[in-house]
Amino acid sequence: DYEEMKSVLHRNFTNQGLNSDGKMTPLQNAEDLKNMMVGQEVYAPDRQNNVITITGITEKSATVYLETGTDVARWKEYITLVRVGDGWKIEKIFWSFV
Repeated sequence: DYEEMKSVLHRNFTNQGLNSDGKMTPLQNAEDLKNMMVGQEVYAPDRQNNVITITGITEKSATVYLETGTDVARWKEYITLVRVGDGWKIEKIFWSFV
């Protein structure tokens, strides 16, 4: 659900990755992410085999390492979050295939 996902994205959100061929993907914003999601198969969280590690946290920011995917494709994400009010928003994601 893009609208639910968008609610946790910072207004300056960016997403970029390293493909398995070693080439960087174009920098994406939230709207690009929405367009990418169209037609993609949705996997329930219990099929994703997520491993989440908090790698750093301060009063205003946090970094998280996520290994995710299914048995068919696995990737890792380095996520930067920033505090907004009383909550957290995802500001940056950098990903690569495992």
